[in-house]
Formats: sequence, C-alpha cells, structure tokens
Amino acid sequence: MIFLQSDIDEFNTKYRNTLDDDLGSGRLTSAEAIYQRYYDRFSNRLLWASQKIEPLVKNEKFSGEETIQTDRKKSPWPADQAAADTLKGEYLKNDILNLRLADKPTENIGTTLLRRYKLQLERLNRQTAMENYEVFINAYTELYDPHTNYMSPKTTEDFDISMALSLEGIGAVLEKEDEKYKSLSPRRQAALRIRKANLKLVIKLLVLLKGKKEKNGKMLSAGPWMKWLGLFAAKRTHG
Repeated sequence: MIFLQSDIDEFNTKYRNTLDDDLGSGRLTSAEAIYQRYYDRFSNRLLWASQKIEPLVKNEKFSGEETIQTDRKKSPWPADQAAADTLKGEYLKNDILNLRLADKPTENIGTTLLRRYKLQLERLNRQTAMENYEVFINAYTELYDPHTNYMSPKTTEDFDISMALSLEGIGAVLEKEDEKYKSLSPRRQAALRIRKANLKLVIKLLVLLKGKKEKNGKMLSAGPWMKWLGLFAAKRTHG
C-alpha cells in the first residue's frame, strides 16, 4: 500500500529489463531510486496519518457499516493519491477501533497512535544504506534459495546476541511494551535464564546422540527428544 500504480508502471518501464544487468555490474542506482520512492511515499503517509489522528478520534462514531481488506496481496495498487488516502484513512480508523476494543481510554488513543507513527518515522529515518542494501540483496538471493541470506555486520552481531540469549555491557535486559522499552521484570529475566539452560541441555543431548545407534543398527533420532524438551521448556518458562 506504499506505492501507487504509476510508481509500479514507472519501475516496470525503467528497471524491469535492466535491474539484473545493474546487479551483475555492481551498480545499485536502480535499487536506490526505488528505495527513495518508497521512502518518500512512506514518510508522507506517516505524516499524513499523524495529522488525521486527532480529528478522527474525536469525531468518528463507528455508527455505520464499513469493511476493510486486511490482505491486499492480490489487490491492485492505488490508482492515484486520492485512492491511497482513502485506503490510509480506512486503516487509520481500524487502528483507532482496535484500541477502543482493547479498552484504551479515548483520550489516550490519539497520543498512542501519534507515538506509534512517530517511532515508525524515526526508524525509517535511521535506516542506513547498508540496511537498504541488505533488504535488496536478500530479496534477490531468496528468489533462488529461500535459505540463502546476506547479513550485514550489524545483523550478524544481533544474530550472535540472539543465539547466545544474552546482551552484555548495558547492565539491563529490555523488553518493548506500548511502543516503549523498559527493564524486564525479574520473572521474565528468570524465564530467559531457564530458556538458556534448556538450550544448553538440548546441545548436550544432541552431542550425546550424535553417531549413536540403536540395537538394530539404525541411527538414533533426536526429533522426539527435541519435541519433549520444547514442551518441557514451555512448562518451566510459563509454569
């Protein structure tokens, strides 16, 4: 819902038959141009929505019967900016309605949505050229193999942290709640420690099973043990 039909038509005309040649030559000008259009459209959408929030929260009574298409994978692109604005308005009303159904006080809905869109815009503005390249090159590699991915140095570092289930150096464990980050509760920290211990147990078990054979000569499978350990971990984490 970011692009207009005119954008797609322009991309097809300019880049459909040259994008692969640019990639083979190490040129990223076409990919950069497409991203710049994405940035312009998305940032304008967030700014537009931020201006419409308060009037909608104040005046929308949800008294009529309206529908919204949540899955637009097979839907056409908006024909023009007016059609795009109509769609954006529908999704904005849906966000307001969801917060009302979640018992969010009406006076706080506008503030919550404004904060949400502000953070989205901040993340968009923080996007680096390396992160843009990562998105583009992964879209290309996954055409040939869904398990082949390029990871930038920052993504590699984040991946290593997630695999280790630890983050050292800042003296706090954080979680996200209502678009904000806060320190993790002692109970949640204990749950993470249990998960880390369970992961170590799984690794030890796999090492023990590696190369082992049953009496009939068949290789032992770790599958049933992995399923049992997953259930056990869930019980220990949430119990």
